[in-house]
Amino acid sequence: FARRCPAGRFGEPRLFFLPLAGDARPPYPSLRPANRNPAGLYTHAPTGVTYLLSAGELEGGHGSVERLSGPRRLGAPLGLGSFALLGFAGDRLTVVDAIRDRLRGAWRFDGRALAPVSPLAPLPDRKRADLQDLIALAGEEHLLLDSLGDQLVRLRFRARDGEASVRGRTALGAGPRVGASWAFWLALP
Repeated sequence: FARRCPAGRFGEPRLFFLPLAGDARPPYPSLRPANRNPAGLYTHAPTGVTYLLSAGELEGGHGSVERLSGPRRLGAPLGLGSFALLGFAGDRLTVVDAIRDRLRGAWRFDGRALAPVSPLAPLPDRKRADLQDLIALAGEEHLLLDSLGDQLVRLRFRARDGEASVRGRTALGAGPRVGASWAFWLALP
């Protein structure tokens, strides 16, 4: 994490595969991702395709999504053919078409509404929202958790035309900042 590091702040990225049983001694089978700072794996349940999500370098650079092969199953989709990506901290929502392996679109949330942006547009120095989590409701409806705005945002994503829009917002508190960072759907009787 030094400011100046000859191999980059995070060094060479590697993805290791360890066996669940048997000999678990190095060397492990591994892949070398194309980008720095691999941040997580996501498996799109309907297709069984696994993706490696990378944040890229902190100073400049770009995030990326790489398709992997394998039968791993993790995560939940934003519709049967797409999944959503949120940054570590930021106001951007990116949707990937998992069937065709292409970007569906990217939107920036300003605290009130979504506006389409180029997926390649640089991130702004200042953000108006901090999208931390996405919860699937029913059909095209989802909830986005905006930590900076202390609000839940009702999102409608229409898979057929790739349109995203804000349908409503709910404040999480009226007093001191809540700063919620994750959420999940809990069905209560």
